[in-house]
Amino acid sequence: MVRNNKYSKSTALFLGAGYCAQEMYAPLLDQGYKVYVTTRTKKRHSLLKKCGVIPLIFNGAINSKLYNIIGDACIILSSMAPVNGIDPFLNKLPIDQKKLMESTQWVGYLSSTSVYGNKNGQWVFEDELLYPSTTRGKERLNAEIQWLEIGAPVHIFRLAGIYGPSRNNFQKIKQNKAQNIIKEDHVTNRVHVGDVANAILTSIANPDPYRIYNVSDGNPAPPQDVINFSAHLLGISTPPLIEYEGLELPVKKKSFYQETKRVSNDRITNELSWTPRYPDYRSGLMHSLKVENGEVDTIYLSGHIDVAKQYINETLSILPEHIKLTKEEKGCLDFRVIECQKIEGRFHVNKKFKSKSAYLFHQKRCKNSKWNNIEEKIKRNYEIIGLDTI
Repeated sequence: MVRNNKYSKSTALFLGAGYCAQEMYAPLLDQGYKVYVTTRTKKRHSLLKKCGVIPLIFNGAINSKLYNIIGDACIILSSMAPVNGIDPFLNKLPIDQKKLMESTQWVGYLSSTSVYGNKNGQWVFEDELLYPSTTRGKERLNAEIQWLEIGAPVHIFRLAGIYGPSRNNFQKIKQNKAQNIIKEDHVTNRVHVGDVANAILTSIANPDPYRIYNVSDGNPAPPQDVINFSAHLLGISTPPLIEYEGLELPVKKKSFYQETKRVSNDRITNELSWTPRYPDYRSGLMHSLKVENGEVDTIYLSGHIDVAKQYINETLSILPEHIKLTKEEKGCLDFRVIECQKIEGRFHVNKKFKSKSAYLFHQKRCKNSKWNNIEEKIKRNYEIIGLDTI
């Protein structure tokens, strides 16, 4: 993103040092902004300073230093969650300070798609009536209204479930703590943290005050599919499916299964030309695992192949040799092919290579092998992560 030269000042203020905010520090610092970030205690100050930002204390009171920075900031982004239905920052903001915020050139508030309530699996759009059914959704809606009423050029971002490195199911699956709950027709929405940051930065470069945007990858999926794919990436058996009906769950987790909707991202993609780099959970999870493993140059490939019925026996006869030769390649770190038990002719595939050159060597070898005769007869559905970063 190119810095918006319409902004006369160069100070950005983050209200809250949350997961999404952290993704935005580096891009704004690279553009020459002085970045301030509020926290409730000093525990995170040293970490924030290492990121190049200036930490500030906000524990429910606005001190003189924060007061002055609010007046000097051209960009203000709040990721603070409501407390008892009230925005903790606006609740402490004096009337004259609300007037001062009118001179701020871009203000953003990170809300949630929980404001839509249960839509029984239907698509939801920004302009429809809101009927939140959970306390969380009702509080987020109240906070949206509070921000829109302060007179500043506010932009609202309704975020789907956020995931990314260190925020996913990998650890729970490794520790055998993941609950693989299945509920008929239930889907959830998600968005990679990097795509959230990019959406906000794109809005800063293209301000449209009082606009509301859904931020989602646009590909809803059943939660059990996400868990099963995560386990597949880790090379671990998928956790057993648990039927939702009759299951005793904590109130917060139960509310997760009481709402289902499909969140449209049409507005933000059409108006801001925003395109998620990770358009579904498969690509986003592969990237997350790559980052967590510190595999900068590694190429991940995951997906499946579909073999027509008349070619299944031929495929099964050649497959063992193909697996053996691939695993013998110096650049191959992992290669698994598992025949699907539910769909005839489908084989789940997981590949991992040390580098782009190792992946290209694999491709070249396959073209000169018996497997190439099969590849011309099958349909491939793969996600590949890593080729665009080298």
